[in-house]
Amino acid sequence: MRILTAHNYYHYPGGEDVVFAQERSLLERHGHEVFSYERSNDELESRSLLPRILGAAASVWSRTTYSEFSQLLRRLSPDVVHVHNTFLAMSPSVFSACKDARIPVVHTIHNYRLLCANSAFFRNGGPCEKCAGGNRWHGIANGCYRSSRVATSIATSTIAYNWQRGTWTDGIDRYIAPSHFVREKLISAGLPGERITVKPHFVEPDPGIIDRRENYAVFVGRLSPEKGTTIMLKAWQKLGDVPLRIVGDGPERTELEALCRQEKLNVQFTGKLPRTKVLQYLQRARLLVFPSITYESFGMGIIEAFACGVPVVASDHGAMRELVQHGHTGLRFRPMDVYDLTRSIRKLWSDEELLAQTGHNARQEFERRYTAEANYRALIEIYEGVQNAHRPPAAVTIPAAA
Repeated sequence: MRILTAHNYYHYPGGEDVVFAQERSLLERHGHEVFSYERSNDELESRSLLPRILGAAASVWSRTTYSEFSQLLRRLSPDVVHVHNTFLAMSPSVFSACKDARIPVVHTIHNYRLLCANSAFFRNGGPCEKCAGGNRWHGIANGCYRSSRVATSIATSTIAYNWQRGTWTDGIDRYIAPSHFVREKLISAGLPGERITVKPHFVEPDPGIIDRRENYAVFVGRLSPEKGTTIMLKAWQKLGDVPLRIVGDGPERTELEALCRQEKLNVQFTGKLPRTKVLQYLQRARLLVFPSITYESFGMGIIEAFACGVPVVASDHGAMRELVQHGHTGLRFRPMDVYDLTRSIRKLWSDEELLAQTGHNARQEFERRYTAEANYRALIEIYEGVQNAHRPPAAVTIPAAA
């Protein structure tokens, strides 16, 4: 199969980039011809102010991208196009190019960008869905994207224009949602449910489990308000005998480190690490803390912990509710509730039998749902489905009358 993948990188690397690279590698490993069209928002960041604003405005629907991508489609003649992120430099015009070329297109949804200017349903320290019902101008008034009304206006225009144009409803053959939670949000916004398939992400390579655990809990992720790091450290003020390792970096790091010094918390920061090192920290941990305030669309850190046989304490909303089975692969706590988070960590940390059983169950869940091979089978089924839908019906021969 000839597959053209498309992805727009943000200025800062993220989980979407990992998923894009892993799926491309997985397809290549199975003998498919895989081509890539890649753009980066660094194209805009490197410009001076006015050209940067004009370039961002063109992202609503870029004629340049449409032309480039149409030429690429004619040259490669792919069987299917798989698009990941189009925001900001690429623009959704790639979907129009596919539709006009009559080539089936699949789109993986990594966040809530189709419904929310900042893509996270997050404002003023908590979940916010004011724009999800269709009135997407709340975000402009609040400067929800990059704390800027100008930037938010551009992001909102991209969303609204392509809803109006029919890009989201008519220009994409199949959506891939990483969780049922995301699928339901998309359906409630007006996308046809029959075109949304739930396919979770996967962990590759399989890190496996190790016999020797060390005496610490671990947090892995971006250090920013929506990830619940401040709430986590408030819980750690009550968990003085439980060591915590924080793996990652972000805008809150300086503030969080100052808090830990001031309160003399049993916490160590590793900074940003290569993925192999991150997995090593996970393998040795007793449990993973996943205190996100926002509705995560998935949770790569959760399934990476599962692959290592490590149970998870996670917020009880968003995709975390379906990823972490309470009492089976970890524990869930009331979002933003410091007391309930503290109680949940203490319960799992101090119960060796529960810790061992939930870790065992977590590994089994990984083997059942989140391996590369399970993902490959699901991905190919999606590709074949959109290909079959695009094929013209077979001609029917009517026998001549006797």
